[in-house]
Amino acid sequence: MSKLVDRVMDFLGVGEPYDEETEAVYEEKTVSEKSNKPEETLYSRKGNVVSLHTAKQLRVVITEPLSFEESQAIADHLKNRRQVVINLETSDNEVAQRIIDFISGACYALDGHVQKIGEGVFLFVPYNVEIMNETKKPGWYQSPLPWLGLGRDKQA
Repeated sequence: MSKLVDRVMDFLGVGEPYDEETEAVYEEKTVSEKSNKPEETLYSRKGNVVSLHTAKQLRVVITEPLSFEESQAIADHLKNRRQVVINLETSDNEVAQRIIDFISGACYALDGHVQKIGEGVFLFVPYNVEIMNETKKPGWYQSPLPWLGLGRDKQA
């Protein structure tokens, strides 16, 4: 361990001062039979090879919050780049609206996306996930905020 500290100190220039009056001692290498083994140097080490593109396990969190206090934990999942499905079918309408407002704001701040996937069921994804909806109906507006009156076919 002290050799490592000495090398770091020498590299930074704060090691022991070099006395120019001391004589350098050189050793002569004796020539021996050649081998197929590569010559070891001061800096030769066997290191670990780590792939830079490791596959990170993706997770989808499915939650059914009953109170607004659970909203922060849901937003934390989005901050950790996890997809979140929120089922608000059993929640009180007022509480559900507050939860959706909070999570929608957090999702917007994190450059995420929101998609209503059912009655009272919403999908929130972080910025690195794209939602592809192939079930669009003509005249249907996808809205994560059903209380705004969007999401229904408008009659002319």
